[in-house]
Amino acid sequence: MAKRFQFRPPHSLVAQYAPQVPKGKALDVGSGGGSDSKYLAELGFEVDAVDAKGQQILTEAENIHVHLERYAKEHHLLVHTYEMDIRDFFRSKRQPYDLILAINVLHLFETDLPTVLASILDILQPGGVLIASMVTGTVT
Repeated sequence: MAKRFQFRPPHSLVAQYAPQVPKGKALDVGSGGGSDSKYLAELGFEVDAVDAKGQQILTEAENIHVHLERYAKEHHLLVHTYEMDIRDFFRSKRQPYDLILAINVLHLFETDLPTVLASILDILQPGGVLIASMVTGTVT
């Protein structure tokens, strides 16, 4: 029997602040392991989870978005996954979001950070909430 995929708990900032945000559309920038997207969907958000990592993953068993989509379907949650660079996603999507997560991902856009931040703010609904954190120091 195949081992069941285990999601991690949501990031502490997400667990602390997301429940206070009125439910609506949420974007998880750099969704990684899918835990924050899963958590938001369980809170009642319709979630777009975007991560470029899936482009390099070759097998279904290793593809986090496959696990996230399967979990969402089994639990009747609204999660849409996109395996693409977030900058390409911004060019293709123009809908406003009530909540945007950018957890431990912004440092990856070191040379393009002002453009990425402007794109995030451009699709954040007036009165919407951005929950963000950055890795500091040397990244190897």
